[in-house]
Amino acid sequence: MKKKMSEQFNGYKLQRDWFKFLQLNSSYINTNHSALYNYIINRANTLAWVENIQLPTDFTMMHSGFKNAKTYRKTLSQLIEFKVIRLVSLSTNQYNATVVALVDLTEALTEPMTLPLTQAEPKH
Repeated sequence: MKKKMSEQFNGYKLQRDWFKFLQLNSSYINTNHSALYNYIINRANTLAWVENIQLPTDFTMMHSGFKNAKTYRKTLSQLIEFKVIRLVSLSTNQYNATVVALVDLTEALTEPMTLPLTQAEPKH
């Protein structure tokens, strides 16, 4: 039997796992990733832990502190690439929201990420 989203996730577990993930992968993660991921957790909590979370671009940018749409899109795509969230559907225009789902980070916490240099360059 599949667990309900509210039984599988809670904000404390997601935050704890995120910071463990951040420690393992600190050369790839920046404050933008943390801001957006924390906003997504808050949004899921506000929506009573629905499985698919809608992220209207302007609303999400405003509430997670992004001023530049390009930076927001890059950060969102990197979170998907890092397998921290799963993309359900991408926004096609200003009237449709991007839909994502949270992912259990337990498996990702066993070892650091290894990404090709063309995808993500570590900070110096």
